[in-house]
Amino acid sequence: MGELVPDLRLQEPIIEKLTSSPEFSSVTVFKVAFDKQKDVVQALGPQRRSTLI
Repeated sequence: MGELVPDLRLQEPIIEKLTSSPEFSSVTVFKVAFDKQKDVVQALGPQRRSTLI
């Protein structure tokens, strides 16, 4: 994914741990490149990078 922004660098191991646990087995995580996937960003409407929706 290239250079990670600081918030994502902190969030990523936490998200990985959570999604590997049975309680969150049905959760799907999408990583969106804020600068490159403008259509997805516009559709989801985050106001800043590293937004969890």
